[in-house]
Amino acid sequence: MYTGQMKTGGLQMELERSLLQPDEDHECDQDRADEPLNNQQEDPEDPGPRHFLQELRRPGLLLGALAGVSLSLQLILLSEVAHVLSSVQAVVIKSIGCLLGIVFISWESSRDYRILDLILCVLFGSFDVIGTIASTASMLLLSVSDTNSIVLNQPIFSAICGRLILGEAFDAIDAGLVVVNGVGIVLICKTMLEPESLYTSPVIGILLAFFALSCFITIKIITRILLRRGVKDPFLLTSTFGFVGVAGGSMYLTATNSWTTPETAEDIILCVCLALVAFAHKATFTMTLMRENIMYVAIGLTLAIPLTFCYDAIFKGRVIAALTVVGVILSLGSTVILYTKSYFSSR
Repeated sequence: MYTGQMKTGGLQMELERSLLQPDEDHECDQDRADEPLNNQQEDPEDPGPRHFLQELRRPGLLLGALAGVSLSLQLILLSEVAHVLSSVQAVVIKSIGCLLGIVFISWESSRDYRILDLILCVLFGSFDVIGTIASTASMLLLSVSDTNSIVLNQPIFSAICGRLILGEAFDAIDAGLVVVNGVGIVLICKTMLEPESLYTSPVIGILLAFFALSCFITIKIITRILLRRGVKDPFLLTSTFGFVGVAGGSMYLTATNSWTTPETAEDIILCVCLALVAFAHKATFTMTLMRENIMYVAIGLTLAIPLTFCYDAIFKGRVIAALTVVGVILSLGSTVILYTKSYFSSR
């Protein structure tokens, strides 16, 4: 009887082992299926899409560069239509383009937003509109390149605000590069304040540019706060800027009876291009803010500084002072180094 029990127990163990064996084999097969992704090294010469996507460890950096390039195009278009449109009406044109973001808003996720989220979105649009008006007004007193060398040179202030207000990463190398960036902007401002400068009201232009700078840093902080509250839709912020700009600008222009209409076909085409480029910039700008801290976003935007200087030199025939060139090199050089450091530290 004892022998029969042993045989019965042995058969039961064999049956259990046979039932469990397929699962073990499946796990081994799964491990082998995952092995090429986790354990094997990829062929560096493989041009496949997977290799390319793995190189994009920080897509926010690429979006930041695109935001800087689109911003430079937007600012150049603004300078081209400045003789036709006032600064407020230019904001209205840009805001109309940003209303295209309504098509891409995630309405399902918007059900979870609260009143404070709505208030912060309105503040984002308001500061953005005010900063845009101030920077456009500054361009009427300074050149587009000089205004942007102040307005877009945001890394030093963004790094400080990001560290103090948001607690974002900031190391000793970042601090040194930010100081170099600040020296560059001081040299650029010094050139504009020299007696032989062609500007009639450089102080007012510089103050307006710095006021615009403070507004643009504020909207970065607001966006990062919204992100921490779960608001991750960049097109919502893009559309908010459009709503605030169209509503506020239209009321002001109607109250002051200062509407103007582009007369030539060239001016109309420039206005349409301004609206479309404004949407492209605002979308990439907010997408970058959803992925990177505000210092890295500011770094990407500074790419517009050399582009606008090239525009002034090539198309406007402006002779750029040597001190200004040194300032631009210091500011842009520190920006490129900081950008490169950020990219390779993520690999």
